[in-house]
Amino acid sequence: MYERACFRVSVDDVAVDFKSFAALARTRNFEIFDAGKVEVMLVCLDAVRDWRDTLQISIPTQLMTDDEIVCMRRGIEKLGDEEE
Repeated sequence: MYERACFRVSVDDVAVDFKSFAALARTRNFEIFDAGKVEVMLVCLDAVRDWRDTLQISIPTQLMTDDEIVCMRRGIEKLGDEEE
């Protein structure tokens, strides 16, 4: 199997066991087939790192990593310093 193998799966299969597909997506990519076409992919972030860095991402605080929380706090502190 290639390093970034891609498999086509039905949306119904993914709906039944998303957790398993999410775990497998660490080493594989999935095209998700629904209504006769593929419009969505499940991929490892390393496969799209440059593209992901261009996104404005909204993350609920309870889903943030420790590093993300530290960066957010630094940004808020920096804004407070600029206002003075």
